[in-house]
Amino acid sequence: MVRILALGLLLLLEAGRAWALDPRSEAALSSLLAELTNAPSRAEVRDFVLSPWAAAPSPKLWIGAALVAGELRVGLFQEEEAGLRLIGRSTGVEPLGQAPLDDRMKVHLALDLIPYRIRLNEVAFGVVVESDLTMPGRHRVTKTLELYRYQSDVLSPIFAGVIERSHQEQDLAQASNGASAKEQGETRKFNILITHKETEGLFDLLLREEGSGKAVRYAWMGRGYGAVEGK
Repeated sequence: MVRILALGLLLLLEAGRAWALDPRSEAALSSLLAELTNAPSRAEVRDFVLSPWAAAPSPKLWIGAALVAGELRVGLFQEEEAGLRLIGRSTGVEPLGQAPLDDRMKVHLALDLIPYRIRLNEVAFGVVVESDLTMPGRHRVTKTLELYRYQSDVLSPIFAGVIERSHQEQDLAQASNGASAKEQGETRKFNILITHKETEGLFDLLLREEGSGKAVRYAWMGRGYGAVEGK
């Protein structure tokens, strides 16, 4: 069978499958949802990930991220004897750099806990939002990296950029005539690099495309990073 059609069947199976969390993750998600305005139901959660933050500014901190009704919600938790206590959360942010999420997409979250050293004494962490859309003759995947900083008891998003974008297309007319469907597509990947140049005390970032050498520089603009030039 045509590979894209098989991917479409897999997407339908995933959409109908209930997903479960371990007890620690379920408790952390519940505490995060309870703090939101008009607390959403568990059914509105598309995905949730939880992990200890090894590079955190203080010990026993955990990061949790949930995609709720199309918005990314991120929480910071303190590990205690009774479990994980929510000590900070971000406001809702629609994942940037990609088409709006809809119910046809398979969505997956991942934590990127590589220490992004934005200052000599401060690191940020990342959340990756992967959206996978399969339609007849077309398959599209987008991965967006969102960086967060924790400062003065506030958790805030400071950067968003696409780190991978791919698409595949097939000639369905050929397939309907019994011929092998011709496939064509493209995958582009990007890396985040920390530079030694500073703007307002924070290191600039480079978003560089693999294989091309093209890069865009991002500098601190008061509340987050913004693109300033090509390089």
